[in-house]
Amino acid sequence: MKLYFKLSKHQAYSITGEDADRYLQGRITQDIKSLNSNEKSSTESLLLSPQGKIQAKFNIHKTDTGYTVITDPSEEFEKDLLQFKVADHVIIDKIEGSIISIIGANNIESNTSFRYSNKNFDLISTDIDKDIKILEEDGFKEGTEEQRANLRILANKPEFGTDIDSNISATEIPHSDLISFTKGCYSGQEVVEMSIARGKPNKGLVKVISEQKITDKEIFSTKDKEKKCGFIQTTSDKIAFAYIKSAFLEQDTYYTENSTLNKLSE
Repeated sequence: MKLYFKLSKHQAYSITGEDADRYLQGRITQDIKSLNSNEKSSTESLLLSPQGKIQAKFNIHKTDTGYTVITDPSEEFEKDLLQFKVADHVIIDKIEGSIISIIGANNIESNTSFRYSNKNFDLISTDIDKDIKILEEDGFKEGTEEQRANLRILANKPEFGTDIDSNISATEIPHSDLISFTKGCYSGQEVVEMSIARGKPNKGLVKVISEQKITDKEIFSTKDKEKKCGFIQTTSDKIAFAYIKSAFLEQDTYYTENSTLNKLSE
């Protein structure tokens, strides 16, 4: 599969400054110290409010001079990231260009990404027409938003701005690849730890499948549809991301007005 997607609402930033390492370490959920510019240079992370709500989801890449961050759609990323900056020397600059998400390349001069199960990269393009022409000459085809949603759901990789919003807590989504539990303090950590300690968040994001196209929004725990237990967030034909109340997360089957939904394993 050789596909590319134009990510028109995603944005790239450069983060530099003598206090960038320390500031980011205390602000985002991943361990900056685990990255270096030669070996493990990329990871995915969350930015949380002090209340543990998700403010942004992004890929972060170590460079020789600092970090490159490619965010899911987020209008307030700069403001939210620097929310607690006082006298810290941290510089964030927007990188001009278009983001192209690429699946099927063995290796290209771009940033490793974690958007889907397949190996994928984010290319920051300053000449999108030229770069797309090069990709298409190499056999790549442009994917649709429906295909991208399908790939995200199957990979259990929700996207901020589409599958996640600022009302969602970090532990309500698949978070094992997004949070370091050994790094120490970061904004929102206490809420994350408390949620895990008590066993369950208020709800959880799961992927479900139906025998027919999923068109309804409300989800019920029983076939008689008396007890609402969640809602469909994002659909791609017969599969979907759904938020389910914690009391019903152990179920394998749910119902909408017109469909039976079976939970897909992670």
